[in-house]
Amino acid sequence: MYQKTTLNNGLTLLTSPLSTKSVTVMVFVKAGSRYEDKKNNGISHFLEHLFFKGTKKRPNKLAISKVMDEIGGEFNASTGREKTNFYTKTAADKIDIGFDLLSDILCNSLFRKEDIEKEKGVIIEEINMYKDDPEAKAGLILEKIMWPISPLGFNIAGEKKVIRELSRDSFLSYLKDLYKPNNMVVSIAGKFNKKKVLNLTKRYFGKLKKDKVKSFKRARIVQEKPKASVFYKKTEQSHICFGLHGYHARDKRKYALSLMNIILGGGMSSRLFQEVREKRGLCYSISSSAVFFLDTGALVIEAGVDNKRVFEACEVILCELDKLGKRQVSAEELKRAKEYFKGKTILAMEESNEVAQYVAGQLLSTGKILTLSQLFKKIDKVTEDDIQNVSSDIFKDSKLNLSLVGPFRKNRKFYDIIKMQADS
Repeated sequence: MYQKTTLNNGLTLLTSPLSTKSVTVMVFVKAGSRYEDKKNNGISHFLEHLFFKGTKKRPNKLAISKVMDEIGGEFNASTGREKTNFYTKTAADKIDIGFDLLSDILCNSLFRKEDIEKEKGVIIEEINMYKDDPEAKAGLILEKIMWPISPLGFNIAGEKKVIRELSRDSFLSYLKDLYKPNNMVVSIAGKFNKKKVLNLTKRYFGKLKKDKVKSFKRARIVQEKPKASVFYKKTEQSHICFGLHGYHARDKRKYALSLMNIILGGGMSSRLFQEVREKRGLCYSISSSAVFFLDTGALVIEAGVDNKRVFEACEVILCELDKLGKRQVSAEELKRAKEYFKGKTILAMEESNEVAQYVAGQLLSTGKILTLSQLFKKIDKVTEDDIQNVSSDIFKDSKLNLSLVGPFRKNRKFYDIIKMQADS
């Protein structure tokens, strides 16, 4: 499925051939918001924006955009907590152009002071946009209460006061700390010639010099009791997030947690969807997700519910968590979850972008890459007992967190709900 090659400067090349007429070139850097501190929070995401502002060869964003527009290609980037990625997707015979553009913005960006000052306004409005979005705001609050002393609790977009103070030197220092070839992965997926791809990688990234890179501080989970945080906002519905501390990416229990998450909130046949929406009509949207970081993880439940019935919705959600921890799931339910996992994964692998991310994401988070066959074998080995063990381990009072955005002013009643559940 894939082949791994390491250049002399430490850069890793991953190639995944697919039966397509297009190709994705994706560059990952182990850089993100958890590599930040309070003085530069938001710099990872801000830097991502600046890479598209101009290079020596292409002096402005228009010149950069034209490269892909002229061949009908795609290009974009995204910043996460532990990695940032940049990609192009083009017709297979235009792969050279993808390499040229990505290497140009990553190696030759100008970072002009005037561009930085102008982009501060863009970033601040992006921060405002997320804060005005009740669903996004609830997520930000949850992260902050789950990881109060870790950069994992930072807003990836940053804080407005910090963004205003960032200087050109701030960005150059951050680049020096993390944007090194031995801290990068180039992942290619689609139609390509292996020899040509290796030569292109050496040509465009082989001259980068290997150097020491900055590490991040491990997350310290300090939570001895359930927590609730309520943000008052006049809304038509209340946006709630439940968060529980989970497992890191190398923990073998992540496979059981992934399946338990599907049973709980994956799809329209999941327990939460059926109990909260279908049986009681308390919400339109409800789902859960499992997140695996390098040293910790989380299970998150999100829902938008009727303001008048928000307490009822919270109680139903907590009841479903309690059931999973105390009662074994059925063999049929577990089988459905396994097939759901496999089916969704196979469908995703039809896209070259997804394949490039899947392969590189595994390497960056676990140091190993599983083929789909190997992954599915691990999924198939999960038992009903494994699901219950993971559920009872995660659904503990000390791991329970709740954030809510809606027309409520006090935390007390929501705290009492989760504490009452924890004490039951």
